[in-house]
Amino acid sequence: MESFHLRFLFIYVVALFQFIDIYTCKKLGRLNIWFPNVVELELTHVKLVQPKSLEVKFDRLKTLAIHQYEELIESLTIDKMLRLNPQLHTLVLRSEFDLEFLQSIGENLTHLEVLEVWAPVDRFYNFGDEKVRFENVKKFTLSSQFEWGEFIVNVPFEFPKLRYLKFDGFNEFKGQLMNFIKLNRDVEQLHLVPNLESWDDLDINDCNAIVTAMPKLNELEFCGDTFTHTELVAFLALNKSLNKVRLWFIEPPIDYHFRCTLQKNWDLTTRVIEHGCWDACTVFALELNRKD
Repeated sequence: MESFHLRFLFIYVVALFQFIDIYTCKKLGRLNIWFPNVVELELTHVKLVQPKSLEVKFDRLKTLAIHQYEELIESLTIDKMLRLNPQLHTLVLRSEFDLEFLQSIGENLTHLEVLEVWAPVDRFYNFGDEKVRFENVKKFTLSSQFEWGEFIVNVPFEFPKLRYLKFDGFNEFKGQLMNFIKLNRDVEQLHLVPNLESWDDLDINDCNAIVTAMPKLNELEFCGDTFTHTELVAFLALNKSLNKVRLWFIEPPIDYHFRCTLQKNWDLTTRVIEHGCWDACTVFALELNRKD
């Protein structure tokens, strides 16, 4: 395949390596010339010899993903790159950032519709009461970068057009996360993916309050292990606006009466999911699709 036909470009450095090919780093500055049609660029743990090599315009770039546990690419370099590419549709940022950096994204990426970020180490504590508005973002994911999850001090985002909301890897959904959820009344899909090492603290009243606060909600994902089967059946029967539900369990949901009751109104699928950065962990997801 000739280079000018390339549309997806991924640059990886294996975590065990302590170096990156200096030649490759020096030539990064020509990426926009070599691959003028690239629409998706992913940088994973890339250490740059020449930081300015990314401060260039990619005319067709729509999706940018940056993954780094350390600040291998400085925030200033990322900020300049984003300013030169205001046409971005999707941004995935798994890296540390501060309020000023976030404000710059909100002001310059006016076409952004999909935003995925890590919660910073300070859990947004240093953001105070500041909010950053993203006018056109419809899909937002906030993930925990720690094995055991954490609480969030603040959720400094405003999304007037938000339709999809996902919190991934947290072990506390009450407090600031719950307040943020209830503010976004037009959300249609809500995914509360629990930290698999420490399950969340939602109760049935919280779940009912979420559905009440989000009148357009039709898809919901949350941990089912903190509820009795009777509570789950009652919750699903009460909230008829939900067409798709995904429940997480530590043990497989094989109770015969529970499944038979659900099957009257739902198609059921059970999935086994392997997880674990340090110790292997198996969990189960029960997917429910409402019957016509």
